[in-house]
Amino acid sequence: MLFTGLLVSFLYLIPTTLAKVQYKCDPQSLNFCVGTEINASVLYTYVCGDARLGPLQLPTKLPLDTITDIYDPFGGLCPSDFLLAWTRNGRYRYPPNDGFANDTGGNPIVVEFTLLPGMVVDRFGKETGTFLAPAAAPYMQRSLPPSSLDTPEGSTR
Repeated sequence: MLFTGLLVSFLYLIPTTLAKVQYKCDPQSLNFCVGTEINASVLYTYVCGDARLGPLQLPTKLPLDTITDIYDPFGGLCPSDFLLAWTRNGRYRYPPNDGFANDTGGNPIVVEFTLLPGMVVDRFGKETGTFLAPAAAPYMQRSLPPSSLDTPEGSTR
């Protein structure tokens, strides 16, 4: 009963966080989180208590607040449908060849690009990340999972 109570109280947080999104399921429904890996210890940190679904509270300070302004974390899907579409064995599936388009022979089309003085780029993820985007490009254009918006402990939101 305690876990159900936690889940019900968590569901009251969803409308303020995901209010702009039109889902095929009701975010206030007890079924909204069915099919996710609910972890009660992080229920108030991650959507449905599942770190793969990203933080419950999106960044609210510059520059990230503008990047997530029109963000739809699950593309209008319910969390379980989103995970069914984009994960395998509990982990996100990424396209082959680091996401590069392929030529007719199946080889990645790689183009070198020189950054000019004054060009500003940014990236999400670990310090070892190698994928850059034009600075302030909307999050939904970056092909990143919701979990990439997780802000490490001690950093600013």
